[in-house]
Amino acid sequence: MRGKKVLPRIINRCFQVKDAQGKFLQGKDKLNQIAKNLVRKPLKEQPDDFQRLYAIISHRIISSN
Repeated sequence: MRGKKVLPRIINRCFQVKDAQGKFLQGKDKLNQIAKNLVRKPLKEQPDDFQRLYAIISHRIISSN
């Protein structure tokens, strides 16, 4: 399964994001907000599960080259 399909599924199941007015974000707005928040911090400050996911993806990329 491609990353473009996996990431939205993970985000929709694992995250709830509200806008400034308290409304829950959905779809692409939700995905974009989470992606922005994840990449702003250095990897060492990211949640453990994100660090593990990063390691898995990096390993797959390196091993496929």
